[in-house]
Amino acid sequence: QLLAGALGAETFKLPFGHHGGNHPVRNLTTGTVEITSQNHNYCVAEGSIPAADLT
Repeated sequence: QLLAGALGAETFKLPFGHHGGNHPVRNLTTGTVEITSQNHNYCVAEGSIPAADLT
């Protein structure tokens, strides 16, 4: 959130946030899926950093 703000991006509060373990995340380059632990309430608005290459 701090890095996004420093780059001029917009953030917004998620309705329920993402908390706890066992969140599957797919690597779009390799196709592998990893199980992650997440704890966040905010998200960067898509398209709010037009020059960024999102990976």
